[in-house]
Amino acid sequence: MTQTGIPNAYRQELKGRILHVAGQLFHERGIRRVKMDDIAQALTISKRTLYEVYEDKASLLYEVVVKHEEEQQKHLREFIESHEDTMDIIMEFYKINFKQLSDINPLFFEELQRFPDIIGYLHEQERKRRKRSEEFLERGVEEGYFRKDINFAIFNRLGNNAPKSLFFVYLYKQFPPNEIFRTLTMVFLRGICTQKGIQAIDENLGNANLSE
Repeated sequence: MTQTGIPNAYRQELKGRILHVAGQLFHERGIRRVKMDDIAQALTISKRTLYEVYEDKASLLYEVVVKHEEEQQKHLREFIESHEDTMDIIMEFYKINFKQLSDINPLFFEELQRFPDIIGYLHEQERKRRKRSEEFLERGVEEGYFRKDINFAIFNRLGNNAPKSLFFVYLYKQFPPNEIFRTLTMVFLRGICTQKGIQAIDENLGNANLSE
C-alpha cells in the first residue's frame, strides 16, 4: 500500500493506463487543449485519483514523452538485432523519425517548447540518436553504400530538421505520408549514395509502408 492509499499493484497498472491515454490525447490535440479533467474522464476515474498518481500535468507530460522515447529506442534496438544490412537500419532511423511526426499533431511539438526540462531530455536523446546514426552511416561508407566525401555531422542535422519543417507547414494534409517520405529520402539520403546505395534505397522505398 502506498502513502496515497492506492495499492502498489493497482497503482502500477493504473499508471500505465494513464500514460497510454494521456499520450493519445496529447498527440491528437496538443498539450494546452488537454486538461487533467479530460484524462480522468477518458479513463473513467476521478480527478482526485489521477492527482494521487501524478501531481500535475507537467510531470505527467514528462513521463509520456519518456515512455514514447523508450518505446522507439526499444523498437530500434530490436530492429538492429534482427537486421544485418546497414541500409535497412539507416532507413529504419528515417522511418521512425518520419512516422512520429506524421502520427502526432504538430501543435504538440510546438507547445513542448514551453517545458525546458522535457526539451533538455529530448535534445540529449536526439544527440545520442545522431551519434548512433553517424556510426551506421560510416559503416555504410565501408560497405560501399555511401560516398566518402560527406560530412555526416552536417548531413544528420539537416536530415533531422527537414521532416519537422515539412510538418509545421502541414504538408501531411496535402500529400500521402508515403509520398512525403519517399521525396525526403530521395532528396537527402539518395544524394549521398554510391550506385550500390542508390539501388538499395530504391528497393527499400519500394517496400516502404508507413501505415504499419
